[in-house]
Amino acid sequence: MQKIDYTGYIENIHKPDPSNTSSSQKQSTIDLANLWKLVKEHLRLKSDDKRLFAWFKTANLEKFQNGKATISVANSYHKEWIETLHADMIKDSIMQITGISPEIVVDIKSALTARPKYEYHNPSEDSPSQTSFDDIATTTRGGNTRSSHLNPRYTLQNFVIGSNNQIAVAVAKNIIKTPGHAYNPLFVYGPSGVGKTHLMQAIGNEIMKHDPKFVVTYVEIETFMNEMIESIRKQSTDEFRKKYRDTDMLLIDDIQFISSKEKTKEELFNTFNTLYQKNKQIIIASDKSPQEIENLPDRLKTRFMGGMVIDMHLPDYETRLAIIKQRLRDKKAHLSTEVQEYIAKNIEGSVRELEGAVNKVISTQEILGKQMPIDDIGKLLHLDVDSKRKRISPDQIMDAVCQTFDITKAEIKGKRRTAYIAASRQVAMYLLRKDLEYPLEKIAHLVNRKDHTTVLHAYEKIESLINEDKDFAAKVENVRSKYML
Repeated sequence: MQKIDYTGYIENIHKPDPSNTSSSQKQSTIDLANLWKLVKEHLRLKSDDKRLFAWFKTANLEKFQNGKATISVANSYHKEWIETLHADMIKDSIMQITGISPEIVVDIKSALTARPKYEYHNPSEDSPSQTSFDDIATTTRGGNTRSSHLNPRYTLQNFVIGSNNQIAVAVAKNIIKTPGHAYNPLFVYGPSGVGKTHLMQAIGNEIMKHDPKFVVTYVEIETFMNEMIESIRKQSTDEFRKKYRDTDMLLIDDIQFISSKEKTKEELFNTFNTLYQKNKQIIIASDKSPQEIENLPDRLKTRFMGGMVIDMHLPDYETRLAIIKQRLRDKKAHLSTEVQEYIAKNIEGSVRELEGAVNKVISTQEILGKQMPIDDIGKLLHLDVDSKRKRISPDQIMDAVCQTFDITKAEIKGKRRTAYIAASRQVAMYLLRKDLEYPLEKIAHLVNRKDHTTVLHAYEKIESLINEDKDFAAKVENVRSKYML
């Protein structure tokens, strides 16, 4: 499938003529919401830096007129970050979308008024380090209101449960019932974008909903370190320690970045001990398991592993499809069943990547004012399904089946007809047909069968089982995940 640039989908935005003296009037007619969405989608294509997306999530395009694009941000640090590092990128994106190369002006607004006015919410997207830019929940203790730094939109109700996370959700529900007693600490790890931040914050939000006096503190480890350094500089370490030790639940995100921070390790160790001895709940999220975090002292490693350690995986096909449907409900948007299934089948990475694809299709269709055909959606998402199929060999499929079902290629091609081997063989035939679109005769030859009707029977039987048995469907999807990279 031939790829095209994202800019091919912005033709419906009015492009003022810079040489026209009335150009400034035309600039004011541009839909700021759609323009800013497109700018950020354009930036997504240029970078996979999670922090970049988090920062731009909290910025707004306020004005676009008189040759200037005015962007509002929460504070001076954010302002300097955009002006110094990303003004040219924004300028280039606006130029490609509108045909105008504007001057980038960055203004500061309060955190409350600088909230996104028209940005879609990506529930699985990790919060930025400076969480005060987002909506934050608050708790009250002794008449004082303090920030928990929780995003109230992270809930269990909009967290899609699948085979990749069902154990983590079950543990989360138990913690909500008896925080600090069962599964303490909880250490959740897995690749970026599988919903670790969403789940841990949902636990805090759910408890606070029923007990407003319950104090929850969420922090990314980098923020923890920065605040610790600042407290040393200002000689306010007692205040810093009270913040993180006088809490009922401490949620620590991105703990894998602690590996090179010796002083932070010491402070975290003491904070951990203080909370644990008081039966306060501790939840930790990481891209790596405790054993895989480099330079992690044994005393921290054993404490992290002393409660419950859970691995959250990338979602399988059925879960990806469920996530798409949930996000469409959240956004009150519509995509055809064919488009939903196409995205779920071809976007096989993180939840964040999947939701980004859905948002991109929705935004583009809103701008175009019409539904897009499948081929154009493939181009928009830079999917090259035909090329992917060409890169897969029959041996890769056979190897994946053998690995998953613990059999050998000789058994797949052999004459033994035990139920288990026969089922494994049928899965291999099904996938050769499904993913490589091989002729029935060729598949029969590959698995050493004489009659192509055997292949047809296998295909129909496995397809039926996939529709009827979710566990079996997950197992087949697990086979596919080993070669559909």
